[in-house]
Amino acid sequence: MKTEEERNALPSGRREGGLSGLEHGRTTPASVLKLAFLEGASAGIVAFGTFVANDLSKVTNGFEAWSQIPIFAFNAQLVRKLRSSDRSTGKVHRIDFSHGEAQRSLHVDIAPALLLSADGATQVAYYPGPREERLLEVLYRIAAEPGCGIHAGGGIAGVRFTFAPIRQHLKRHGHGMNYPDIALSLRILQNTRVSIFSKDMTDPLYEGAPIPQVIRDESGANRKEVVRIAEFPWPVAQMIGSANYRRLDYGVIMALKRPIARWLYRRLCFRWVNADMTNTYHFKFTTVLETGYLHNLRADRRRRLIDEALDELVANGVIRSEPGRRTVHGGARGVDILDVVYTVSATREFTVAQRAANRRARDGGTGEGTPSEPAPTDFKLLSGPTGRTVRGTRPR
Repeated sequence: MKTEEERNALPSGRREGGLSGLEHGRTTPASVLKLAFLEGASAGIVAFGTFVANDLSKVTNGFEAWSQIPIFAFNAQLVRKLRSSDRSTGKVHRIDFSHGEAQRSLHVDIAPALLLSADGATQVAYYPGPREERLLEVLYRIAAEPGCGIHAGGGIAGVRFTFAPIRQHLKRHGHGMNYPDIALSLRILQNTRVSIFSKDMTDPLYEGAPIPQVIRDESGANRKEVVRIAEFPWPVAQMIGSANYRRLDYGVIMALKRPIARWLYRRLCFRWVNADMTNTYHFKFTTVLETGYLHNLRADRRRRLIDEALDELVANGVIRSEPGRRTVHGGARGVDILDVVYTVSATREFTVAQRAANRRARDGGTGEGTPSEPAPTDFKLLSGPTGRTVRGTRPR
């Protein structure tokens, strides 16, 4: 039972018993995050770590509404265009994309993390890329392990970790990162600024960082023994609390190399819930184009990248070989290519995984979009409960 002093330590809008919107420019006090780990695990975080699986190391959770935002759509070519010649500064980059079942038109402005070298002599602009995306996936997975994740209500969620298990997770899935690389990626995730806007609004739906803050909890003899706590952004905390997530294959999501392949895999998991060996799933080229991941590529390169992403899904046992393609023609003479419709068939492994995800929802009553409390819509997950902008700050 929390004392009145502990309850009042929560930021404005995060008091227990209701949410009135987050106070602008505030992150959760470090003392509150540390205190949350001293208490018993909440029902929300227990459900987050409960899976229907023989090997728990092979499964993780995915957040559909949050993963649709193209935060990590940066490649080396695009970064070179955005950075200054001396790499010390970078432009804010805007990406248009469609979000949710209603395909609402949104755009996200991403400002790079401006980080100083250890001696303070040079500054470099960093944009979040695949390395940071993989690190965030590892943190989500660690949060599902007993004693490692928290959900304290009021939009507060996070993960307690050291560098050693992060490196082990990455190495197990073929991604090598040393401790300085992990520390750098964490700083990029903390200092990147993400602002999400609707086309019909001037104020952002959400403004903050992929990881609002990372604090030290304990100190050890060397860096790998330092215990840290990373706070998850407000929308992710809301989705954990409302069980608005779904089981994913951890091995597959970590093995897929292309961002668009990871987007396609997540879409199949979230949308093709009744997958089996007798039905098929259809999606359009224009739908993939609206994700924001292909915005800086030529038309021929876009189609080739989708084909390469589908080949990755075949190689990782998600879909069967040779997806079908049907060209949609139109125009005055009916010869213009308007769209391409792709048809994919599930493998046995994917159908078994989808049935297990459905069973988790049916048996447990939480998870897989079956919340223990009313879940917000896709769009409300990005804004405060009263419609106010949710803003976070970079750690001081």
